Amino acid sequence: MNIKTARAYWNDHWQGLVSFGSVALLTVGLLTWRLKNLVPGYSNTEVIFHDQAVSAHNLLQNPVSLPYTGLLHLALMVRPDSLLAGRLISALLGLVVVGLFYWLIQHWHGRRIAWMATILFLCSTRFLHTARLGTPQVLLFALFALIVYGVWLKERIHVRFALPAGLLLACLLVYVPGMIWFIAIGVLWQWRTIVDKIWKTPVWLTVSAAVPALALLFPLGWSIAKHPKLAETFLGFPQPFPHVSTILHNLLNAPLQLFYTHSTTLSDLGTPGLLTLDSFAIVLFIFGAYLYGRHFKLARTSFLLWIILLGVAFIALGVMSVSVLFPFIYVVVASGLAYLLGQWLEVFPRNIFARSTGIVLLSIVIAFCCVYNLRRYFVAWPTSATTRATFSNERP
Repeated sequence: MNIKTARAYWNDHWQGLVSFGSVALLTVGLLTWRLKNLVPGYSNTEVIFHDQAVSAHNLLQNPVSLPYTGLLHLALMVRPDSLLAGRLISALLGLVVVGLFYWLIQHWHGRRIAWMATILFLCSTRFLHTARLGTPQVLLFALFALIVYGVWLKERIHVRFALPAGLLLACLLVYVPGMIWFIAIGVLWQWRTIVDKIWKTPVWLTVSAAVPALALLFPLGWSIAKHPKLAETFLGFPQPFPHVSTILHNLLNAPLQLFYTHSTTLSDLGTPGLLTLDSFAIVLFIFGAYLYGRHFKLARTSFLLWIILLGVAFIALGVMSVSVLFPFIYVVVASGLAYLLGQWLEVFPRNIFARSTGIVLLSIVIAFCCVYNLRRYFVAWPTSATTRATFSNERP
C-alpha cells in the first residue's frame, strides 16, 4: 500500500468514525435528556415491571421479556427503589438499535444515506416513546437486530465467533413472546451459511458458547416445567385467543397504526390524533416502496416481505404492537431517500454546485422534520391530558 492509498484509507475511516460518533452522541443526548422529569411521574406499566424485576424469584417463575427484566434486576441491585432504572435500560437498548440501524443502512446505501436516515429514525416520535419508556416494549426492536445479524453473518462468514454470538442472541430473544418464529425463519434464511460455519467453527469455541447458552435457557425450561401455559406465551399464542372479529379488526387497523398514533391511558404511547410519520417520511416511504417493488425478485425484498407479513399476523393476534415493524418502515424510508438523492445526482453528474445544492436542500428538509418531531415529543406530548393522566405515579 503506497502513501496515497494509505492516506485515502485513513481519511475514509476517520470520516466514518466522525459520522458514527456524531450519531452516537446525538442518540445519547436525545435518549437521556429529561428522562426522569419530562412527564410528572411513571406509568402503571413501568411500576409493574419495576416491582417484578426486584425479585430474582419472580423472574425465574415468569421470565417473559427476560433480556429487559434481567438487566433491570441487575440495575435494581444497586438502586432497589429507582423507577428511573427501567427507562435507562430502555435507553441503552435503544442506543444499540440506532447503532445497528446505522450499520445496516450504511452497508446497503452508503455512509451519507445512513447518516440522514438514522437521524430521521432517531428523531421519530414512536422510537423516542419506545426507547425512553421503562417497559419491555423496546424488545420489539429485537426483530430488527435479528435481521442485522443475518446480514452481518452472511458478510462475515470467516469470523470464528459469528455463529456462537448468534446462538447466544437467539437464546436471549426466545424470551420475547413470538420471537421464536422469527428466529426459525432466520435459520431457514441462512441455513447454508450456518451449516458452513458449524464446520469451520473450532470445537472449543462451540462448546464454550453452548455452556452459557444452556444457562440462558434454564429459566425458560424451569418456568415452563412449573407453569406449562407459559409455553403458549413464549410461542406468541394469545391468551385467551381473540375472536375472529377482533383479529380482523386488528388486521385492518395495522397499516393505519403504522402511520397514525392514537394513544389511550393503557398504551403509554403517543399523543392522540397525530401522524406517526411526518409528511416527508411518508413521501420517502412511498419512493422506497416503489424502489423495492421494482426489485421484487431480490432476496432482500422477499425476505423483508415475509418478515412484515409474519409481524402483521402477530399484530392481528394482539401479541405484538406495531412497534415491531417500525425500524423496517424506516429501512424503506432510507431506500426512498437513497432513490431520491440518487435521481438528483444522476441528473447532475458533474455539476458540483448543483450536486451540493441538492444535498444541502435535502439536509435542510431533514433538519426541519427532526425539529418538528422533537417538538411533538418533548413539547406537545408531556402537556397532553392523556399523558399526564398516564404518568401519574410519583416514586423515586
